[in-house]
Parts: sequence; structure tokens; C-alpha cells
Amino acid sequence: MKIKFVLNGQTITINKNPSEKLSVFLREKKLAGYKEGCLNHSCTACTVLLDDVPVQSCLTSLAQCDNCKITTLDEFKKTEEFADIKKGFEQAKVRMCGFCNAGKVFIANEIIMYRTKAFSIYLSTPFILLWQMGNPRSAKAKVHLSM
Repeated sequence: MKIKFVLNGQTITINKNPSEKLSVFLREKKLAGYKEGCLNHSCTACTVLLDDVPVQSCLTSLAQCDNCKITTLDEFKKTEEFADIKKGFEQAKVRMCGFCNAGKVFIANEIIMYRTKAFSIYLSTPFILLWQMGNPRSAKAKVHLSM
């Protein structure tokens, strides 16, 4: 099946099995900053933005990418949003080990972009543990610093 999408600003058309996972395609592209982790959605190492929404590429089929925009962390690092998040993380002493950075950054970016009344509820759920930021009680303050 022909699948067309924009990857880090470059239009790409591929002829691949639509059920193939995006993580497999990105690994084959040998992108410098793309990381694969557990391959079963237990970590956030393979997180990318799909139409500006964080998704784990190990769960995302190529069919889901058709006519979409995919942004990896390497591309996102060129934005002002990343600079703000990085500064907030540094101030809050969020550990950026290099492995799960994409998940931390993209989840924080989504929270910042879509702040609602649900913000506090969202941060109080076990989902914050995916950030591997340490103490869940301090995670809320760490994201506030990056806003």
C-alpha cells in the first residue's frame, strides 16, 4: 500500500505493509536521535508527534500515518517550545538521561499546549510515572516550571 506522510518536514511516499509499525520504519531510516525501547509500549523512548500529538511509534501502524505529519525529537529540538521545556526541566532538575527524553518532552509539550481544568487531574494520574521523573508529587511543579 502506498502511504504518504511528512517526516520532519520532508514529504515521504512509501510502499509498505500498512500494518507495519512506525517504529520499524523509523529504525530503518536510521535517524540519529530516534530511539526504540521496549517495543511493547512500556516506556516512552519511541515517542514521536503524529499531527502534533505524542504517540508511541511501537504502537502506531504505518496506515495511521497516511497523510499525517510526523515529528521526531531531533526535529522538535529546533523549536522554541523545546527550548522552553528544556529550560524548565533544567530548573526543576528533571533528569534527561537520553533514553526516554522524547516521551518526557512530548508529554510535557502536550500538557502545556492543551492546559484545561483537567490539567491537575492529568498530572495526578499514574501516567506521570512514564516520565520517570522521580517523585510523582513533584512532577506537577516540574511541568509548571516549563510553562
